[in-house]
Amino acid sequence: MPATLPVPVEMRLPEDWLPAKSNADVADEVAFAAGESVERLRHIADSVEVIDRREAGPANTPALTQHVSLRAGV
Repeated sequence: MPATLPVPVEMRLPEDWLPAKSNADVADEVAFAAGESVERLRHIADSVEVIDRREAGPANTPALTQHVSLRAGV
């Protein structure tokens, strides 16, 4: 059940961050980045589970969405 978190959530991208290249050859890189983000969450959360992962966007600008469930102690 979706709910508002009782604490603020902040996300920052590194200063040298660039979006993925816009061609179909980077789909594997996009999936790799999504997997790495889940692994990073596992370092700080008690439990992390990928509920759903879907490809999005056209072939020339691949994207991936993932629904992640996590439990962390406060």
